[in-house]
Amino acid sequence: MLQKAPRIIFWRRFRTYIEQQRKALATVVDWIVMLYILIPGLLIGGGIYIDFWTDPLPDWSAWIPLPVFAVVIWILFSGKLLLFLEDADVLFLRQQKTWMKQIMLRGVLVSFLTNMGKGCLLSMIVLPFMVRNFEFDFTFWVTFFIFIAVLSCVSGLAERMIGVNYSGWKGKLLSLLPTVLAIVLIMITIRNRAFLLSVVGIPLTLLLMIFLLWLIGKRIRMTGTFMRDVHEDNKTKMVLTEKLLSQATEKPTKSTSKTWLFTKSQRLYKGKPEKRLANAGIKAFLRKKETLLMYTQISFIGIPAIWLPPIYIKSIMFVLILFMIAYWLFTRWNIFSNSDYLKVLPYTEVQHQSAAILAVRTLYSLPAFLLSSAFGLSVQTGLYGVLLAIVTTAVSIWIVPGIALLATYRQKSKE
Repeated sequence: MLQKAPRIIFWRRFRTYIEQQRKALATVVDWIVMLYILIPGLLIGGGIYIDFWTDPLPDWSAWIPLPVFAVVIWILFSGKLLLFLEDADVLFLRQQKTWMKQIMLRGVLVSFLTNMGKGCLLSMIVLPFMVRNFEFDFTFWVTFFIFIAVLSCVSGLAERMIGVNYSGWKGKLLSLLPTVLAIVLIMITIRNRAFLLSVVGIPLTLLLMIFLLWLIGKRIRMTGTFMRDVHEDNKTKMVLTEKLLSQATEKPTKSTSKTWLFTKSQRLYKGKPEKRLANAGIKAFLRKKETLLMYTQISFIGIPAIWLPPIYIKSIMFVLILFMIAYWLFTRWNIFSNSDYLKVLPYTEVQHQSAAILAVRTLYSLPAFLLSSAFGLSVQTGLYGVLLAIVTTAVSIWIVPGIALLATYRQKSKE
C-alpha cells in the first residue's frame, strides 16, 4: 500500500485540480447558453475549415514563411509546468523524498502530455496553410512536429527551473533565455527543409530528447526550491480563475480631477434636449476605459471573421456581427439611461429613445465602417469594393440600430 501512496496522492490532486478548473468555468459560463453558441460556431467553423482544405487559400497565407508557422506551432505546444506540490507537504510529505520525486515526475509527465495534446489540437487550425503552401512529404511533417514538441518541453522545463532558482529581475530576465534560444533554434533549423531531414537535423532532435530526459532527472533531484515550486504551482492553478474574474468583474474606477477625453466638454450635437442627452451618453461611454477597450476590440476583432470565410458564410457573419454590436451598444445605453442621475432629469420616454438611437448610431458608425470595408473589399477589388463598402456602411447605419432598438426595448418592456 505504501508503494502505491505517491500514485494515489498524485491522482487525487490531479482530479482536485480538474474539478477546480471546472467550477471556475461554471461560475461565469452558463453551459445551456454555451450550447446555443458552440453548436452554430462549430458548424460555421467546420465549414470554413473544410474550405481551407478544398478551396484556394487566401493570398496573404503564401507570404508567411515556414519558420513563422513553426514559431506559432511552438507557442501552441508551450505551456506551464505543474509539479502538484502543496503548502501542507512541508509537514510530512517533504520528509518522504522518494514520494516527492515520484509525485513531481508524474506532474512533469502529465504537464508534457497535456501541453502536447493542446498543441496537436490547436495546430489543426493552421495545418491547412502549412500543408498546402509547403508541399513537403510525410516524413518531413512527422520530424517537424516531433522537433517542435520536444523543443517546447525543453524550453518550458528550463524556464521553470530558472524561475525557481533565481528571483527578482534577474530571474525574470534569465527566464526569457530558453524562449529566445528556442526561437533562434527554430529559425535556424526550419529555414531550410533539407536541414531538418539531414544528417544534422534528425540527430539534433534525438539530442534534444536526451537533453530533455537529463533536465527531467535534474529537475526531480533539485533541492532548496520547495517553497518557490509551491508558489509557481499555485500561481499556475489560479491563471484560469484570474482571467475569468477579470472578464466577469470590473476594476474600481480611479477618481481623476480631469478627464482625458472631451476635456473641454465639447458638444457633438447641438439643439434639442434629446441631442444634449445623446451627447452625455456618448461621452460617458467613451470616458470609461473598460467600455472603450471593449468597443475597440469588437470594432476590429470581427474583421478576420468577415474577411476570411467564403461568400455565403461571410454574409451571415457580417449581418450577425453588426446586429450584435448594435445590441451591445443599446445595452450600454440602458445602463447609462437608468442611472440615478438621469432619473431626476425631466426627459420623456420618447426623448430617451430618440437620444438612444442617435447615440448608438454615432458609436456604431466606426465598427460599421470597418466591417463593411472588410466585407466590400473581400468581395470586390478596387473601386467596386470601395463603393460596396460605402453603400453597406450607410445602409447598416440607417437600418441596424433601428431594428436593434426594437429588440432592446421589447426585452426591456418584458422585464
